[in-house]
Amino acid sequence: DPGDPAQGCGLDFSGNNLRQAPELSANLFARYEWELGSGATIAAKGDYRYQDDSFYDPDENPLTIIPSYSLFDASVTYAAASDAWSLSLWGKNLGDEEYVRHIYSQRGGTVTFANYGPPRQIGFIPLPITTSKSNHHRFGGRWRALRSYAMVICQNVTGGPSGHPQPGTKRA
Repeated sequence: DPGDPAQGCGLDFSGNNLRQAPELSANLFARYEWELGSGATIAAKGDYRYQDDSFYDPDENPLTIIPSYSLFDASVTYAAASDAWSLSLWGKNLGDEEYVRHIYSQRGGTVTFANYGPPRQIGFIPLPITTSKSNHHRFGGRWRALRSYAMVICQNVTGGPSGHPQPGTKRA
């Protein structure tokens, strides 16, 4: 039967929202840099993202709603006047928002699985820097190339719905 939802053909979705297309999404980004008397610099930046509710399936099945969410990320970077090194402290999802990144629907939308975004993450990156033009990156008005780096990530370990660990997390 072409109208059978299990077959997914011959259905009329006129007037429904587009799948995975929130009505409203917004991103606000700010960055400011201070040059210190020593010639070193401090740069601070923040990034706020909002995504409204959206549906995974074109039939607007309530089991496939991806709820709205807001995320805030920030970082502070100190760069030495000698251009020899810098140190960045950063955080992602600082509000520790539990949010769904993707929903998988099976069996005609009667069974769904959610992929949750990572919880709050905080870390720092010490960077040795060279001023060579090879493999360069623009940062704070100066050309810098990354030779090597070490990164430390700390994230709180919280469970997703029903206490299940979120992707990318380990239970303590």
